Amino acid sequence: MHAFCPFDYYAEGDVLDGLMNLIERDLWFGDADPCATVFQDVPGTSQGCWILEGTEWPHPEDPHLSLVHSSIQPSQAVISVGTSISELESGLYEFTPLRTGTANRNFEDITADGVIYGFRVSRFDGTIIVTMPDADTLWIEALPGASSCCDIWAFSDQKVVFER
Repeated sequence: MHAFCPFDYYAEGDVLDGLMNLIERDLWFGDADPCATVFQDVPGTSQGCWILEGTEWPHPEDPHLSLVHSSIQPSQAVISVGTSISELESGLYEFTPLRTGTANRNFEDITADGVIYGFRVSRFDGTIIVTMPDADTLWIEALPGASSCCDIWAFSDQKVVFER
């Protein structure tokens, strides 16, 4: 609510050009803003910040979840995991998002459609699955060793529930 891009305060010219040359960031779908998109929540989709069911936001932050794009490489999607998913260490899990199918789907394309989506990501040997039972709820589970094929994707009592 109170974020801004500091480059907006510089006039066109040598100083702004020099600062812009220091930024090491990819562009995403025609994005021209060097600061990226700060607020990535897209209501009704899986993209954005999720709060562990039964807890309060924002503190403490560590049990929560974010399904967003990297601020450095926006072409990469990131599952940012705190401490709530027992099979995953706290940290970032990246992948290149796709616009079709159920594997590595772009977060903004995932809605409460009854489909289970799977993600093969960095730092995890298996598949992370998600679904949205409704527009404000997300289920997620890490399946160690699971393939990227959807035939074995199913939620168990180990799923973790998040809400907006």
